[in-house]
Amino acid sequence: DVSITAYGGIILVASLLLSRPNFIVVTALTMAAAGTAFALDITGHTGSVIGHASAWWQFAVFVLITAVFAVIGRVAAEALFGSLGAAERAAVGDALTGLANRAGFEARANRVLKKAVAGSGTCVLLLIQLEGYRRLRVMVGSSASDRMLAEAARRIVSVAGDDLVGRVSDAEFAILARDLPEDGGDDALARKVRQALDFEFSGVAVRSTVGFGRF
Repeated sequence: DVSITAYGGIILVASLLLSRPNFIVVTALTMAAAGTAFALDITGHTGSVIGHASAWWQFAVFVLITAVFAVIGRVAAEALFGSLGAAERAAVGDALTGLANRAGFEARANRVLKKAVAGSGTCVLLLIQLEGYRRLRVMVGSSASDRMLAEAARRIVSVAGDDLVGRVSDAEFAILARDLPEDGGDDALARKVRQALDFEFSGVAVRSTVGFGRF
């Protein structure tokens, strides 16, 4: 009973607090230690007074009970981590486009700007407004306008590449680009974004306005 509580407690705590790979390692080491201790005990190498009363079937019961500890703990931990991850993504992400929302964009942009300043680099912030979005939403409906936003986001990302992109309001997006050429790099990127957002969707022309500033 004591050994089940001790080893089971170790595995339960590991299942709740550790990442999956580390949990597997700890569980394997714990079971190996338990098996070794039980084998030494049952063969009389430990001098334990209960060694003669032990049997291998008891070890099988021990493994079964410990496995229950592990499964219950890990299932609970995965559910908890999953819900926390979903909550975090909802707080900083835009479900419609898959981009960062305003809060997520600002948080990541602050980190990027700090790195740029520390490394004597520069950043260019582009703000992109889809023109006539409210009118378009009335004309094609909310479902179609949502698909249009998702398509606009995809086009912006295709132009921005690895740079930070976010949806910062209903029909406004932002790009924080790093290390653009000093001579016309910002204007060239803005021109590419405008060209990418010049398209037809559900019979309606989509156009954009792009402004930028260098930091």
